[in-house]
Amino acid sequence: MVTINKTFISDLRRLQGKPVEYFDTAETGFGIRIGKKGQVKFLIDYTLLQYDPEKGIAKEKRFRKVFGSWHRDKTNAQINIFTADDARKHVRKMLELAAEDKDPFSKSTAIRLRTH
Repeated sequence: MVTINKTFISDLRRLQGKPVEYFDTAETGFGIRIGKKGQVKFLIDYTLLQYDPEKGIAKEKRFRKVFGSWHRDKTNAQINIFTADDARKHVRKMLELAAEDKDPFSKSTAIRLRTH
């Protein structure tokens, strides 16, 4: 069982080598990627329903994207640096948009996320 928090990330940073991803078991779609040199990036994994006009059908498309970097004690959403707790709150907002088939990374929704 993985809970992404300050302690979990701090312990993982010591295991440098090859990139690895972990996903939170309590918050579906929330994850981290530990890079070769120990850098920590926050991930979101989500699905959107997309319409294919050529085929006339809608199908699900899965996305996994980085939405910020980890900092032990500070959050600055303007430059996408988050603590683990703040990243969890941010990903919840993005997953709510994805549940409504709105891409959390489109320009219009990204602006809304930062102003709330």
